[in-house]
Amino acid sequence: MAEGRVDAEQVFDDFEERFGAKYPKAVACLSKDRDALLASGSL
Repeated sequence: MAEGRVDAEQVFDDFEERFGAKYPKAVACLSKDRDALLASGSL
């Protein structure tokens, strides 16, 4: 529930760092769709 795009980008980066090693396929799947997930209509 980020306040804006910049905050959402930082949270997504933190998510990738935290879970990337343990769940690489899931994180890669979400990361490839990052722009769609963080589209302004989604925030």
